[in-house]
Amino acid sequence: MNITPPLKSLFFFVVIMFPSIVKPISKAVDDQVCPVQRCRHDGPDIKFPFRLQHYPPQCGHPEFEVSCSSFSNKTMMKLSSSSGFFLIETIDYERQLFRVSDEDGCLPRRLLNFTASFSLFQPADMSYKTDYCAFFSRYKNILTLLNCTQAQNLSASTTTTDDDSIAIKCLSVPGHYQIVAVAGDFSLFDLPVDSHCYTLSELFLPLRHNPAYRCEPDTGFSLQWGQKHKGHVSTRFIVIGVSVCGFVVLSTTAVGIFYHLKQSIKRREEKENQRKIEKFLDDHKSHVPTRYSYADIKKMTNEFKKKLGEGGFGSVFSGKLPNNGVPVAVKVLKDSKGSGEDFVNEVGTIGRIHHVNVVRLLGFSAEGGNRALIFELMPNRSLEKFIKSTGSNKSRSSFNWEKLCNIITGIAKGIEYLHQGCDQRILHFDIKPHNILLDHAFNPKISDFGMAKLCSKEDSAISMTAARGTIGYIAPEVFNGNFGTVSHKSDVYSFGMLVLEVIGARRENAVTSSDNEVYFPELIYKCLIQGEELDLELADDGDAQIAKRLAIVALWCIQWYPVNRPSMKEVVIMLEGPSESLIMPPNPFASTTQMDPTTTPSS
Repeated sequence: MNITPPLKSLFFFVVIMFPSIVKPISKAVDDQVCPVQRCRHDGPDIKFPFRLQHYPPQCGHPEFEVSCSSFSNKTMMKLSSSSGFFLIETIDYERQLFRVSDEDGCLPRRLLNFTASFSLFQPADMSYKTDYCAFFSRYKNILTLLNCTQAQNLSASTTTTDDDSIAIKCLSVPGHYQIVAVAGDFSLFDLPVDSHCYTLSELFLPLRHNPAYRCEPDTGFSLQWGQKHKGHVSTRFIVIGVSVCGFVVLSTTAVGIFYHLKQSIKRREEKENQRKIEKFLDDHKSHVPTRYSYADIKKMTNEFKKKLGEGGFGSVFSGKLPNNGVPVAVKVLKDSKGSGEDFVNEVGTIGRIHHVNVVRLLGFSAEGGNRALIFELMPNRSLEKFIKSTGSNKSRSSFNWEKLCNIITGIAKGIEYLHQGCDQRILHFDIKPHNILLDHAFNPKISDFGMAKLCSKEDSAISMTAARGTIGYIAPEVFNGNFGTVSHKSDVYSFGMLVLEVIGARRENAVTSSDNEVYFPELIYKCLIQGEELDLELADDGDAQIAKRLAIVALWCIQWYPVNRPSMKEVVIMLEGPSESLIMPPNPFASTTQMDPTTTPSS
């Protein structure tokens, strides 16, 4: 029987992968290895699928890891890599339901950019509770947030009832604007023309009934998890296994029929994509570097013999230029990139850049689905490698505080050049330690322009169809297009988060430890405001001054509203100037702080 490649993949899934799926289901959880525990006497039981962080992996699902806080022994859990820690109040194992809350007192702020793993967790339907608001069940808690620039009683200006609008105090700023949540079917057309309100976003927001205020945001919310089992394999899983096998057999004929049709469509798409790339290269031939054949790429990498790294974009190999033997890094892009947007972005942006703090593109190759980029080789790899290996003596000796400050300043100068030094402004949109490469002298160079966008220097904002970047570094206005305008200030936010991560990596008690309840950037702000030590690795008072300066600059950069962030030119001035001239920024984590939209940092 002649099996086409897709069919081989399906058979591989059934024969090889199905036992690996059944195995963890059938593996019994040993109560002696995984005893039921509580963080404190009045806390919820912690058992499968929940797992204490120091328990073996088989004790629970990896995304249900629970930790006990170091001071109060409260039960804490991260709902996603970017969410920070939530307090677990209760766990109902029969109904597979657990309730979490936010101890900081402003749950709506936490939920604005909240991204849970909804393959595992689902917002629970709590409409049966009598203490919840009337329109909780009607609109499933999806509320429209309105930003009203003139504080007013929204209910008095609209036809909505008192139950259909809620002023969210912890997101509002007295004297500046009022954030109001209204029912899901609400429209701006229901407002008077002079209401001075605009749509902010849509938000999943648990609500409860308060006799004094009718409706108000709840302090927590409930989530349900999917079915997970332990113990022996049941008849149900045997039926599932037989069903999967039957599905594969019945699908064989259909897959065979559509395979050649799909391949034909794919070939036509590849030809069209290559035509667009060739047109782009022809239109920009005066700005692009040397073009090589794919045979040249294979030769200079010695048939891709030495791999330097791998990521979602493809793989990076070590190589040498054919004419002079200069060491290079060759990034071979996956042909699944489709239209080649990432490839065009990199060639079209980095190909015209020459700056000491931006990695240099030396050449490229584009033949059909085979696309590659040739960069100068960075022998010390990425900044991420060093800030995440603080246990290494080598990395410690290479990165004292003065060197860290020089690296951060170099990154700032590179971003400033992208924003101001080119004919067109280049917005990177993916500033993070992984994309900062280090040369032989540990000088930083910005890399990976696959998400970059070009715009005029006169443009104060650009339009985007979807968020781009990496969770944890994305500015709020990029993550939620309805919140504000996207501009060069989005790169400033990402830079600030990068600096805070560098500072966190120098902390004596690793910031990644799961017993840290407080969001680390917020902890830094509180320490500076209260005049406390930052709990960092410091050799002398000079280090303390450098660390404080970096922290203040980073906090300016991550201000919630773009207008409150400095430009990268101002950032460079702050980094190179005396620490005494810096002032503390407004608190970027407490929206009740009265922030003047025209506030700018002193330098």
